Amino acid sequence: GAMQEAGRELGRLVRDVRLRRTERRLLAELRELDRYKGELIATISHELKTPLTSIIGHTELLEEAGVQPASVSAIGSNAARLDRLVSNLLNYSRIQGRRELQRVPLDLVELCRMSLEMLRIQAQSAGVTMELMDPAAAPVLVLGDAEELPRVVDNLCSNAVRYTPRGGRVEVGARAWDGIGEITVRDTGLGISPQDQVHLFSAFHRSTNPEALTIPGTGLGLAISRTIAELHGGDIAVSSVLGTGSEFTLRIPLLDA
Repeated sequence: GAMQEAGRELGRLVRDVRLRRTERRLLAELRELDRYKGELIATISHELKTPLTSIIGHTELLEEAGVQPASVSAIGSNAARLDRLVSNLLNYSRIQGRRELQRVPLDLVELCRMSLEMLRIQAQSAGVTMELMDPAAAPVLVLGDAEELPRVVDNLCSNAVRYTPRGGRVEVGARAWDGIGEITVRDTGLGISPQDQVHLFSAFHRSTNPEALTIPGTGLGLAISRTIAELHGGDIAVSSVLGTGSEFTLRIPLLDA
């Protein structure tokens, strides 16, 4: 009887310890979530406020002085910036909740070609040369979502153009390698420091490099891109040297792997 009683008491103690441990863990997670929510709201408010203030100011100028072309273009560019931010936020929340993709056969070489075509004007005005590494490459077929996967390639390529100074170059190419389809985006841009590389794919991460901070961005593009890559059973890797350039590699399993 005494042994059974002691056993029951021991069982109760173990249960209590486990419960307390679980409570502590949940509490820590809730605190982390709360902190993240606060940061999220602050970031969004801050990012929305700057362009909005400019739009409002320039609109007042328009009203006071008759139409001024400079004001019109400022309204246009700030409205576009707001639009990009909101689109990125929507994409981020949509992809976070999404676990099902509509997969069809896609050619990675063709995705590279489409991205280069889309960014041609942007690259020209930025004075950045863009080229397809192996134009005659055989198709590299993967099973991918026809909406989501091109978004990743576009994001990697447009980042390369945005962070490459005038006179620089961006090379994009696809190849099949060991059951994996790879897209490589290489630039001669600002490069990324080792400490920034650690947090590069985290939501809302902004570079600690003052040069990079002058380029408007939401810090969401790479977080969305990595999530999409992972939903495809793939990943994105980066290799970069500050001041020299960066190379991003998107890897997706081949269609016939």
